[in-house]
Amino acid sequence: MENIIKYPRAVARLAAAAGLVAVMIPVAIAQAAFIGPVLKNNTVAGGIFYKGLAAIFGLKVRFNAASAPLETKRQAWTMPNHMSILDFAAIGSKVDTTFAGKGDVLTYPVIAQLARSVRYIGIKRASKKDAPEIYQKNKLKTRSKIMDELDRGSNLTVFHEGTTTDGKFVALMRAGLSEILFGAPGMGRNGEEKFLKRDVVVQPIAIHVVEVDGKNAIGNDELRNSYSLQNAGMLKFFWERAKQRSTTIELTAFAPLEAKNFANANDLMNEVARQIASVVSPGQTEFKKAKIPGMDS
Repeated sequence: MENIIKYPRAVARLAAAAGLVAVMIPVAIAQAAFIGPVLKNNTVAGGIFYKGLAAIFGLKVRFNAASAPLETKRQAWTMPNHMSILDFAAIGSKVDTTFAGKGDVLTYPVIAQLARSVRYIGIKRASKKDAPEIYQKNKLKTRSKIMDELDRGSNLTVFHEGTTTDGKFVALMRAGLSEILFGAPGMGRNGEEKFLKRDVVVQPIAIHVVEVDGKNAIGNDELRNSYSLQNAGMLKFFWERAKQRSTTIELTAFAPLEAKNFANANDLMNEVARQIASVVSPGQTEFKKAKIPGMDS
């Protein structure tokens, strides 16, 4: 019976997703023109969008009973592991945050306006394949975008593994962006050197797939991979995801970390990876960089 209904389910869900995008267009306009600047509320559009996506694609997101409380008294830089495009919905449906990710998203009409309305900032990855001066300039400008968002008082979420993985292990958390917590400079619009002004704490969050279609997914590569669908193209990803009845995602937040308690950004990010791995892949002691498609690893 399940095999019979999964295709109509997928069609209905994709239609619902298209409907959500259509609804978000006027919401995005209202967010930019009135809700944000006049009412000083930057959360409305994001709340509707991420919770809507989670509902449409059958994501049941909950916090682990052992999870630390989300940081609310201090500004937080949330750092989760990254398995799936739907991680944005899993985190965004529960955490008040701005996401930073691939700048390519902001090159498409309509999608760009929608992304900005749900608090997404695009950053350009610095690749060592570029000429040294271009690599350095891109790195400094990317840091600057992160600084600007944090200095505005926003909480921030970045997937520091740099790309999606299959989620069996936690990849090495890249330290480049978090160096701003240790005094590393960015580059302003006029080429001037700039630094982060605010005190920000880091809060690791583990994303763990615990159940798929009513089946225990812990330790089950096939079921976990049905959430990550790492090697699927965009269309195939959403089609396969739409066919599944439900996926239960458990979030585990850890106590906030302060940069002053670490010697450098590498040590901080290694601790973030270690804490997330304690939930996602207990016993993991080594962390390797995940290969970013089209870039050096």
